[in-house]
Amino acid sequence: MQPKIDMLLAGLKTSDCYQVWYSKHLLWLVRTSHAIAKLLRQSQPPIKSDANGEFRLTGFVQDQLAEITFAAERIEAQKVFVLGRQMETQRIPCMEPYPNRSKDVYHGTKFTSVIGPSIPVRGVVTEFQSRKPITNAIVYVERLLQERNINADNPLRVDTKHIHTVTDAAGRFTLHGIPLGEGHVLWTLSPKFEPWLIAKNVFPLRADDKDHEVNVHVFRGIWLEGQVTDGKTKEPLSGYVDYLALQKNPNIPDVFGLEDGWEIFRFPVDKFGHYRVPGLPSPGVLLAKANGATQYPLSVGAENVDGYKSGSLASIAFVEA
Repeated sequence: MQPKIDMLLAGLKTSDCYQVWYSKHLLWLVRTSHAIAKLLRQSQPPIKSDANGEFRLTGFVQDQLAEITFAAERIEAQKVFVLGRQMETQRIPCMEPYPNRSKDVYHGTKFTSVIGPSIPVRGVVTEFQSRKPITNAIVYVERLLQERNINADNPLRVDTKHIHTVTDAAGRFTLHGIPLGEGHVLWTLSPKFEPWLIAKNVFPLRADDKDHEVNVHVFRGIWLEGQVTDGKTKEPLSGYVDYLALQKNPNIPDVFGLEDGWEIFRFPVDKFGHYRVPGLPSPGVLLAKANGATQYPLSVGAENVDGYKSGSLASIAFVEA
């Protein structure tokens, strides 16, 4: 990334994580999607530390910012930022309202990192109803050290998708880099050719574990299809449509002892306005958002959804399904 350097340094000095975030996105060079990240890894192969734990990265430009991850089989997959200048290490809250929780770490071009241990997490992903293994499902850490009380200070860590893997032909997976602790949240995104819902698993890792087993059951729903159009012109709109089951829905996975996750903007609308998302029979809501459009009112119809609380999803247009 090529940050707006004055804004970045000012944000680091005052521990203003919003200012730091904006400094990185105003002059954003590379948005690390999976495809772009793969190209970057090919152009910059992983570098191994030597017997003293030392390593050297080259190719930095003055004041350029890089995101790097330390990874090995039984160490924490620690992610840090490195700025192309000499500076003292700075730590700022990863979430502004919670200054005592996990920190984002910003180093200069010469630094030392202390990394904690990790326990491998292994398991098999299967469909709940048929028990058949699911191949090529993405398994990733959605958050670490999940919060139990929104008002309590704890080491909750988000932005952890760098700890991920893909299931093999037998549905098996192994994840390295998850630190010790309670309440880690694992999400499983199955391929989109079947209406599989996101599966959520919560688990602990303890120091006396040699490894940890998390077997994932994915719930199969039904396809919900339709079209997104302008209310006046009826012209198709591109954007995203997502689905949430209402709590009164008798078919929600919780009824079957499963937990379901939700990832916003997972299912894009095509250029003809058509969408297809997995859902469940019985009451639920569809959430629609048009790409880059500001003329469409948000949260339309939300007040008619049973259980809706004002402000909880204020940037989305609702349709009950």
